[in-house]
Amino acid sequence: MILELEVLLEDKPGTLIGLLTPISENNCNIQGIYHGQKREDDNTIPVYLKFEVEDSKYRKVIDVLEQRFVELNIQVLKFAPADLKGKDDSSKNRAV
Repeated sequence: MILELEVLLEDKPGTLIGLLTPISENNCNIQGIYHGQKREDDNTIPVYLKFEVEDSKYRKVIDVLEQRFVELNIQVLKFAPADLKGKDDSSKNRAV
């Protein structure tokens, strides 16, 4: 299953690795990550992450990440399965 995660991380050393560690430890495959610029008003950084988790580990990964959100004071904007609509229809995106 592919999940999308959008969060605001505090701008301090170790926060991003703290978020990524449980994903790595559970053999999830990170497909993409975007790290934005610091927001001056609240000293946070927007991060978008897309990763694949084995179906058998889905619940465990969700539980571990939700605990990590609390521990690191991570504000979650989105945490849901990726919208894969149209992914299999590659003919629409081919150059002519």
